[in-house]
Amino acid sequence: MEIKDRIVQGSDDLFSRYGIKSVTMDDLAVNLGVSKKTIYQHFKDKNELVLEVLKVHMQRERNDLKEIAESSENAIEEIYKVSEYLKAMFMKTNPTVLFDLKKYHTEAYEYFQAHKSECIESSLIANIESGILEGYYRSDFSPKIMARIRLTAIENSFDLVNFPLGEFDFIEVQIQSFKHFVMGLVTKKGEERFVYYASENKN
Repeated sequence: MEIKDRIVQGSDDLFSRYGIKSVTMDDLAVNLGVSKKTIYQHFKDKNELVLEVLKVHMQRERNDLKEIAESSENAIEEIYKVSEYLKAMFMKTNPTVLFDLKKYHTEAYEYFQAHKSECIESSLIANIESGILEGYYRSDFSPKIMARIRLTAIENSFDLVNFPLGEFDFIEVQIQSFKHFVMGLVTKKGEERFVYYASENKN
């Protein structure tokens, strides 16, 4: 693996675990086993590094979501797989990451917002539209509005003012938010299919 790729991958791991602000360039150098000078040979500052880490992370997410969509038989299977994918990702993610991104790394945060709109929202809308045609989702709502509500709920769950870590379990907030969203979408047929996939996964 090239040194630049090692820096990006190692930074992604550390930022996810500890948050962005708390990880210094010195921390990165020590954990990666390289000099700080080597890092600066590839990235002019931490802002540039954070942006590159986010770009690589988002591209991987795009590929994963596309693979999930293509391998799913129906909208319910897809949204269930996506929920499991996100849960696994959130379990490795420090809740302060989004706050750090928004406050200290404006360019990277703007990139994240664009990705959220272009990739995640569009895939949600496509899933909802497919689910309506398949009879798994109700048809008495706007797919775009529901997708936007879901994305807003995910982002709000990172708000440590509304959900302080000492009071709320971050993963449980995500799980309950997702279940609430899905149960608002599904028909009886869709609910039965969702319970089936949850049961199969548990077994």
